[in-house]
Amino acid sequence: MDNFVAWNIRGLIWPNKQVDVNIYLQLNKVGLVGLLETKVKEKTVENVEAKVFPGWRWVHNFHLDPKGRIWVAWNPRYYQLKMIHMTMQFIHYEAVQVSTNTHFFITYVYGLHQLQQRQELWDELLSYTQIMDPWCVIGDFKAILYKENRVGGDEVMMAKIGDMRNFVDNSELEELISIGAYYSWSNKIVHSKIDKALANVYWHEAFNFTQVIYDTQSLSDHTRLLIQFPNSPKEKSKFQYCDMWAKHESFTSIVSATLTSAPYSMQQLKIYLDRLRPKLLQLNRTHFKDLREQ
Repeated sequence: MDNFVAWNIRGLIWPNKQVDVNIYLQLNKVGLVGLLETKVKEKTVENVEAKVFPGWRWVHNFHLDPKGRIWVAWNPRYYQLKMIHMTMQFIHYEAVQVSTNTHFFITYVYGLHQLQQRQELWDELLSYTQIMDPWCVIGDFKAILYKENRVGGDEVMMAKIGDMRNFVDNSELEELISIGAYYSWSNKIVHSKIDKALANVYWHEAFNFTQVIYDTQSLSDHTRLLIQFPNSPKEKSKFQYCDMWAKHESFTSIVSATLTSAPYSMQQLKIYLDRLRPKLLQLNRTHFKDLREQ
């Protein structure tokens, strides 16, 4: 039950849909789920929760949004969550995956439709970029990263993708490896990839391998995003320092910014190197993807 899901369900008021959701989560060993756009009235939330996820714990954002567009539920046997912050457009958690005792942060997102409204989302999420732990940001962003993320309808203008591109660049998040459908939403005329799962470099350090399944059979016009942790077919790579990194203009600032004080013990030195390693790996991904061609 280590897998988790983000799912714009577009309505959870019908009993047959509630049963289908419950069955899906059991079959796919899901212990953590973010449901978006349930269209359930606040007065009926407890009844729906009891039918769909008996014994699970729940948080929603009805007190900030009368439509309660974001619900997060988890099975406490498999995940432990502590809410850090909530807005109309996201809920941010500190979490532990019980089976591996892995500590991480996860943010479930439902972006609003207007560009200026989403700018508030980007600004608030950027305040968490100093997190030195695994962090996953997942959900329906109502925005695309690249022109090819949408086909059909009006031509994609750069102004429509600039806000999310800037956020991803500044946050140093990247899309998780995915399989399945490419587009995540369609009205049969327009097809777009507005549902995404992003993660920082610490995520890849903590979890041996993570993949996202874009599942089209989702009882909605949005695909489900199922995050899985399959066993990696190869041994986890070891960190190797490359002399070429020191030649880059940002190397010194990266090293000095990470070192807040001089290490006075081997334990302190280990902590410092653990913090420095993912930053150097990010430098390598950005500027030295293929050292053999340098």
